[in-house]
Amino acid sequence: MEVFFTSLNQMCMVFLFIIAGFILKRKALVPKNTGSVLSKLESQLLLPALILNTFMTRCSLSNLASKTTLLLYSVVIFLPITVVAFWVGKRFSAKSFHQRLYRHAFIVSNYGFMGNALVLGIFGEEALFDYMMFTIPLNILTFSVCVSWLIPNQDKSSNAFNLKALCNPICIALALGILLGVTQIPLPPFFTSAVSAIANCMFPVAMLLTGMIVGGFGLRKLMTIKKVYVISLLRLVIIPAIVTIILKLLHTSDNVILVTLCALSMPIGMNVIIFPAAYGRDTTVGASMVLVSHVLALVTIPLMFTLFL
Repeated sequence: MEVFFTSLNQMCMVFLFIIAGFILKRKALVPKNTGSVLSKLESQLLLPALILNTFMTRCSLSNLASKTTLLLYSVVIFLPITVVAFWVGKRFSAKSFHQRLYRHAFIVSNYGFMGNALVLGIFGEEALFDYMMFTIPLNILTFSVCVSWLIPNQDKSSNAFNLKALCNPICIALALGILLGVTQIPLPPFFTSAVSAIANCMFPVAMLLTGMIVGGFGLRKLMTIKKVYVISLLRLVIIPAIVTIILKLLHTSDNVILVTLCALSMPIGMNVIIFPAAYGRDTTVGASMVLVSHVLALVTIPLMFTLFL
């Protein structure tokens, strides 16, 4: 039960930020365009800084060599999930953009902001290091291919892949972070400190942004999109349960099971809000996904941790 209450405490902390953003929006305590401004700040600066900081500090050759098993498990797990996501997207919507939203939601959980905080708070720094190594392939998949689905230059085909979509601050930060991490090029302290400080702003701003965007809609509207409950349960319960059971049947090591369950059982990632908002797209479905999945996660994450760990 200790794991249950510890994870529940972390989830409640997350919701304090979301509620704060919701109140700021509903009470008109911030300008009307604050959500749009914060979305651009997230996608153009804060998120790239977080990615750059993570990879340039963690992605060394020695770390990659010592955690090869985690990397291989990650690739093997997320490849079939990605394949199934294309089928799921087509079943959930006939609209190209919504297909990509559901596809993204099926693959990408909030493994970064919420996942890092929960793993550190519950399992400690050693588990966090394993977790961050395990999610390197997912980071590459998320901030290259999956993010390109949310950038509005592929409306003509839901399956087309446009290389121009990868020329964005997210992918540039990813490539630069891997290069700096592998080469271990000495960097001036002021630069690494600045990047780290900016990266630390990502989580609270993202949570506030989530609350502000949700606050711009009627809660009844966001809570009554039935397909969102289905994708949320797939994301929160079905996918992590199936994968974890398979790993246990294969007698996989406990640390692999831990990091896998943590990465898969998080609610739907906030990219489905951040990027549509930044590019002026309709955020109704994305906001509904984030709201419903994060509310359900208050119960499902402590429950999944208690059942499988």
